[in-house]
Amino acid sequence: MGQRTLTRQLEAFRTGLLARLPPDEREAILGAAEDLRAELSDRKSPVPGDTAPAFTLPDQHGQNVSLKDRLRHGPVVILFVRGGWCPFCTLTLRAYQEALPAIQAAGADLLGITPQCAVSSCAVAERDLLAFPMLSDVDNRVADTYGVAYELSPAMRKIYTRLGHDLPKLNKTGNWQVPLPATFIIGTDGRVLCAHVEPVAHRRLEPSEVVRALQELRVNA
Repeated sequence: MGQRTLTRQLEAFRTGLLARLPPDEREAILGAAEDLRAELSDRKSPVPGDTAPAFTLPDQHGQNVSLKDRLRHGPVVILFVRGGWCPFCTLTLRAYQEALPAIQAAGADLLGITPQCAVSSCAVAERDLLAFPMLSDVDNRVADTYGVAYELSPAMRKIYTRLGHDLPKLNKTGNWQVPLPATFIIGTDGRVLCAHVEPVAHRRLEPSEVVRALQELRVNA
């Protein structure tokens, strides 16, 4: 990503977004982040050494993708994103697409997981020229097994609706659930090697850190 890391891009976008919002919405967003941070202490997401929950989900082409099958060929990087409507997720997906050759060169696979339906995932993949599977996790069932699904507060729902992000309509569900920003690296034995879970949308694991971890894993194999 040249001199502009993903973190810098996300921070810059967030700063601009908060500056444009009314004060009450800005305070609601900051407060929601603190609430989630406190809630994370009670969550049970997989940590290094844990067995990763297995799953099979349809990709953007409607083809089922199994974590177990992918692990037969090498480690798997799992990237939970909220959807193509989220600018933070869009920046993240593009950054990981740019890092995809290095991820694959390290012998690993990359899977994106979103609560959006397969049709929406296909549109996102085409828009951002993604060459890795975008899996449709309807109702955040897999996200829930990884401990990263949560329900947006009424205040956040109001803000999202005003901004045009009616999630029940977008995701074709009856809830306001989204996954926390999370990245997991799963080893070929099915165990978690790296887990990065954040309570706020603009904090994501740098692709370069994922590549570095995969390269070290390959050297030490």
